[in-house]
Amino acid sequence: MTRAAVSIASNIAEGEERETQAESARFLYFAKGSTGEFVTKLYIAIEIGVVEKESGLLLIKEAKEISAMIASLKKIRKGSVKEDAADYNLNLEPKNMTNQIQNHQNCNDAQFTQSMRDDEIDLRELFSAIWQGKWLIIAVTAVFAVGSVIFALSQPNIYKSEALLAPAESDNSGGGLAALAGQFGGLASMAGINIGSGSVDKSQLAIEVMKSRQFISDFIQKHKILPELMAAEKWDMPNNELVYDPELYDSESANWVRDVKAPFKSEPSMQEAFKAFSKMFSVNAAKDTGMITVSVEHLSPVVAQQWVNWLVADINQVMKQRDVEEAVRGRDFLEDQLRKTSIADMRTVLYQLMEEAQKTIMFANIREEYVFKTIDPALVPEERSKPKRAQICILGTMLGGILSLMIVFAKYFIDVRVK
Repeated sequence: MTRAAVSIASNIAEGEERETQAESARFLYFAKGSTGEFVTKLYIAIEIGVVEKESGLLLIKEAKEISAMIASLKKIRKGSVKEDAADYNLNLEPKNMTNQIQNHQNCNDAQFTQSMRDDEIDLRELFSAIWQGKWLIIAVTAVFAVGSVIFALSQPNIYKSEALLAPAESDNSGGGLAALAGQFGGLASMAGINIGSGSVDKSQLAIEVMKSRQFISDFIQKHKILPELMAAEKWDMPNNELVYDPELYDSESANWVRDVKAPFKSEPSMQEAFKAFSKMFSVNAAKDTGMITVSVEHLSPVVAQQWVNWLVADINQVMKQRDVEEAVRGRDFLEDQLRKTSIADMRTVLYQLMEEAQKTIMFANIREEYVFKTIDPALVPEERSKPKRAQICILGTMLGGILSLMIVFAKYFIDVRVK
């Protein structure tokens, strides 16, 4: 009973500290309920003889007056009240008082249930909103579908040519002084010659060389493919020739005419060419088989196939030249050491090392496929590799449908909030 009495004042105080009138009225409901609880317990206390009847009835009267005042205050806070303070009869019997408290609790439960229903999303209303916005959905989806079709058809065909390569056999594949170290490393150490040791994965080294700026820049300049790389607009299939963008390159005078701001020039730099070529070119090694795939994508299938063949030939040539130059430097070094020594055993070692260096040079010069052997040569592709026009159309249509549904749902929730 003491707890119920304290709860009356506590709920009123807490409600007064709330920021909105609605919250203040909510705590007045709690205080009013605590008043009813206090009156009920007083009736019970009178019946069992814990409280004298005269004192208890006086307290009940004062509690009901407080309840009436809370009801009036709630009316001011809320603007309206479900229960009128006049409904509280000061001479109510305990049974009637209990019924009134129960009715008050049922009213609060009903209000809470209604509030929960208002917060729920009705699927039927959502489907109804979709049906009402069906023409908007159809229109937006159709616009995106048509736009995706136009975009897909406007994209030029890209052809991909590729070659399958295998690492060349390891006979003398160490190249230069590295190859000599495997057979004569001990003798070379006795002679005071440090020629290095250990094998090198030449195929992996060749792959990294192919991806390097230096190799790609030399490749572009050697074969003079800058216009095909940077200015090609489309491929004329009947005439089997490239059509260049007239705003970038004048094919008749072979001059660059593009308008760019400094520090760029009309003719693309090798840095620009490297970025463009890297997007078209790829080289990958299979981890399980060790096979290497070199591929090029271009507007012209003929150009794509030609570039792949040039890349394979050039990398073999570059790696061969690197090893030959290394072997020549080693041979020259050995000849210089041979002139400086007169020890017979030392001269024998040097002659053997010079012989191996000469073998490396001879082997490199007679072997065309020095690093990579062609297993499956590049062909002129007959079918395009991209764009995937069907996928573009499907994704564009789906995007339009999703966007239109978002618009319809947003409009629906805005209308619900306004109402």
